[in-house]
Amino acid sequence: MRHSLGTIILKRTHFEKHSDFNNRIENRRKVFDDEIYIKMKALNYPLVKATDVVKEDFEYRGAKVETKGMRIEPFKLDNTHPYWHDKPCLIYKDNNVLIEGFKQAQVLTNSVVIEEGLPKKYESLYDSVSIDKENELIQMALASALVYDSTQKLLPIKKDLERPAWKFPRDYGITDYRKNYILCNRFLHLCELIAGLKLSQDRYTFEDAYFSVPLLRDEDLLQLQMRADLLLLSKESLPPLCSPDVTVRTELPDMFPMKCTISINEENLYKIENIYPVNRSTIFNKVHTAIIHFNETEVKNVYKTPVLETQTIGRSLMKAFAITAAQARYLYGEDVQVLPEPVVLQCIQTDAKYFHFSVFQLNTLAWPSKTDEIRNIFWSDSIIPAYEFGGYFEGRPTITSYNPEVFKKFLAFYMNY
Repeated sequence: MRHSLGTIILKRTHFEKHSDFNNRIENRRKVFDDEIYIKMKALNYPLVKATDVVKEDFEYRGAKVETKGMRIEPFKLDNTHPYWHDKPCLIYKDNNVLIEGFKQAQVLTNSVVIEEGLPKKYESLYDSVSIDKENELIQMALASALVYDSTQKLLPIKKDLERPAWKFPRDYGITDYRKNYILCNRFLHLCELIAGLKLSQDRYTFEDAYFSVPLLRDEDLLQLQMRADLLLLSKESLPPLCSPDVTVRTELPDMFPMKCTISINEENLYKIENIYPVNRSTIFNKVHTAIIHFNETEVKNVYKTPVLETQTIGRSLMKAFAITAAQARYLYGEDVQVLPEPVVLQCIQTDAKYFHFSVFQLNTLAWPSKTDEIRNIFWSDSIIPAYEFGGYFEGRPTITSYNPEVFKKFLAFYMNY
């Protein structure tokens, strides 16, 4: 039943008048004398004023019992903590980037680039399969992530470097995490639709897969703690793309006079552990493709400077190395150095606009001491945009300069086996 505005105001007015009338009546009411004092005095009961009893200092003479509740006190973050170690550990996490970017990642992972771009075999996969209205479906996937999602949350504060004191109005919209999540899942759904049932049944999707790999680098303890936002698993490993022997006598970048572990945080509270999140009982226990989100609100430089392109590529290499190293120890034991069979992983990193495609082949976990030892191999494509603008322009949902090459490479990674 609807009420007009006048009815609501009149109802409120009557309520206030009635409440005020009741308060006046209650204030005039006198305290009822039940003559209990006279009756108790006639029975010779001692009577005292309540205020005199309250003023007396009360002393409890019974046994004092200490009780403990269910709340567990948190550990102090000092040397009394059970995970405290006197020797610090360098921890590389999801929100870190290396200050020297790709060059530093190469030294840390003992990896070299033997050719520019992606391996040649991927060129034959770009146009191998397609469906009707493919471009329309891809643009619909972009629109669903960038425009049509109903999520409206407070977005990060805008800053103008030329006017640092200026405060911009806060905006509401789709967060970077939400855009990445929807777009990658839409692209995977399209890949399953195009690839068909037979190939899709050989892929298993794992969300938020956590990996932990401890290493020794220049006598420093280093632990990689990584997350793959979307991880594709398969029954069989990807075949090696080339022989590990091609890396013999290749040289790593020279970082002198800096150490390769510069800008990585030191911590005394840590737990050394090898973690590969896939259950041994499943048949889908081989990594195929890792999809990594680059969330600007999460990934930051140590010195709060903008993340550079070389640092983004270095982040892809560090992630790929951590995931393949975890699988190598899962397959061949935690003490393995030179792998009996290389582990290959495809890696896609995106911020929902720019995409970076790369392939990593893990040949060894040994720390390089000689130039004639084998190394790991990294193939990297240039970072490419999927579109120029995605959002509302003059009140209309708009996506401009759509780039079909992005999904072609995404599909090629999915189709590869």
